[in-house]
Amino acid sequence: MADEDLDLDLSEGDEESGGKKKLIIIIVAAVILIGGAAAFFLMGGEDTSTDPDAAEESTEEAVDEGPISEVPIFAEIQPSFVVAFTSKRKVRYLQVSLSVVSRKQKVIDAVNFHMPVISNDVSLLIGMQKFSALKTTKGKNALRAALLAEIQRVVKENSELEGIDNVYYTSFIMQ
Repeated sequence: MADEDLDLDLSEGDEESGGKKKLIIIIVAAVILIGGAAAFFLMGGEDTSTDPDAAEESTEEAVDEGPISEVPIFAEIQPSFVVAFTSKRKVRYLQVSLSVVSRKQKVIDAVNFHMPVISNDVSLLIGMQKFSALKTTKGKNALRAALLAEIQRVVKENSELEGIDNVYYTSFIMQ
């Protein structure tokens, strides 16, 4: 008796939902194709060269430092560095924030990519300084020159790029 009451006709709903499913599948496929075509276009298309010499040239170009910009490009070295010094039985602190400048975007990208190594080596270099020497302009300039050489070394060793023009203090607080 309960079976007789539940006699439902579901055939119309199946056809309608099947049509909606097909429409959704077609729309999703179209979006994927359009997205793939856009990615292909933006990535530069297909490399059709099969010449081995051309492959070597493209590998050599990968190390190219890129075009030189007319305007300097700055990158902030993160984080700020805080170093504690012991001077005449007193604990002294130095907080330094740095920025590097280059005219080559690839060099700035390399600086940002190798930031952990740069931060480590800069911290070690600052920690080896004498607090009394950093009080003078000569000492600050000597540290800045050493920091520039160290950052250039790290970038050269890790990415084979050159082109860091200078390093600047954006903050230099001694206490």
